[in-house]
Amino acid sequence: MSIHLPLMAMVAHIVISGLSTITSTLILLLLATLMGTIVSFSAVWWLIRPLRRLSASIEHYRNEGVLPPTDIASRDEIGIVSRAISSLVTDMDDMVRKLRFDANTDVLTGLANRRLMLSRGPQELAKAAENHDPLTLLVFDLDHFKTINDTFGHETGDKVLMMVAHTVRSSLRPADLAARIGGEEFCVLLPNTTAQQAHAIAERLRTSIETLTIEPMPKGRITASFGLAQSQGKKPLFQDVMVRADTALYSAKEHGRNCIMISEM
Repeated sequence: MSIHLPLMAMVAHIVISGLSTITSTLILLLLATLMGTIVSFSAVWWLIRPLRRLSASIEHYRNEGVLPPTDIASRDEIGIVSRAISSLVTDMDDMVRKLRFDANTDVLTGLANRRLMLSRGPQELAKAAENHDPLTLLVFDLDHFKTINDTFGHETGDKVLMMVAHTVRSSLRPADLAARIGGEEFCVLLPNTTAQQAHAIAERLRTSIETLTIEPMPKGRITASFGLAQSQGKKPLFQDVMVRADTALYSAKEHGRNCIMISEM
């Protein structure tokens, strides 16, 4: 506005006055000014391009939760700022992931905790109900675990919990979710699994736990009681399934422990 309009006004005045030589000179000057402006805007666009790429990456992270790679090679001040912001966002993303993992993971066993089970459980249950797929909840409790702590010490008790957690992880499918929901109580969510199929999984877990040995405990000292409950109804509540699984677990304890009971449909 400050350069082009005065030049255009002067060109118009000279054209009207009939001074052709000066007119051609000013037209050449105007064209050179326009070309310089185009080059200047192109240079500015090229300089701020890293900021646009960084802005797009951050927007993608906000929408998708995944930060795409931002390879910013420019060495000017904008490039330095862009790389600093990109590094900060990457560090923040790593921290958020770690906090989310810590918030949903049992520290001792590495399994999911009660919080994650109560979050994922209703989602998986709703999905199973919508697709008319079976879903079974498996709850088990280590028998007389307090006696293990009292007799052999809490360090041995912690080893028992870690070995049981390892056994659970190695016995389940990728879609299953295992969690430690109490001191010695575990819960396993089994999507697309009937109660009868879950019984076979529970029996495999029961026999594997029964064979665990940790010195100085005698062989066969570690056992577990299991309760199973399959989802039912068009809109089942996860809390109701947990209550039924717990009731079956108590029934297993009343029947001598180290056994499996299935909740009645």
